[in-house]
Amino acid sequence: MSFSAIDSYAIVADLRVGSDGSALGVPELSVGTSPLDQSTGRVTWDPNLADGFDSGWVHMELDINANGGAGGVLFKVGGTTVSYNSPAFHDLQGFVFRAGVDTFLGSVNFRNISAEFFRGSSSPVEQTVWVDDEGAATVGDGAADAEGLVVVAPEGGGFRYAKVFADVRMQSPLVVAPTALFGQVFIYASPVNPLW
Repeated sequence: MSFSAIDSYAIVADLRVGSDGSALGVPELSVGTSPLDQSTGRVTWDPNLADGFDSGWVHMELDINANGGAGGVLFKVGGTTVSYNSPAFHDLQGFVFRAGVDTFLGSVNFRNISAEFFRGSSSPVEQTVWVDDEGAATVGDGAADAEGLVVVAPEGGGFRYAKVFADVRMQSPLVVAPTALFGQVFIYASPVNPLW
């Protein structure tokens, strides 16, 4: 199962795990505007699936340049980086973290979430947003479930660059299908061309 996209997002970064038939934790990071327009990278989340799946706590970073182009979005998880050639955006507006589960007793958790917003490429950090003692988390009960958490850009607008940081952990007592555990970060931005 795949969770439906949240309306009006500009870019989505996906972390997916499970069994792809190769006896490894499915190792997929993807970033793009849609499943048909994305870059992907492979990661072995858990090399020993004999006791179920557990990624452990893994640090992630998402870097966004509103100018777009080659490397407009960099998605870094553990030691893997996925680069996406994004369109240009007028303004970065914020992010939504979403944890999704479609397996019994599986869980997806985000913690230590923060974001830095910049008005120029060489400017100092204009604003840092911390999400105090909160995270996005969900535990499977056999039915699909998702939990979201919003990180909004500070007032004033004009943010051209942003970095989002979090720790993520995905677990399941079983080896699961690739779409059964999901971590997503949706990027919201106003397009340069409003007809886009």
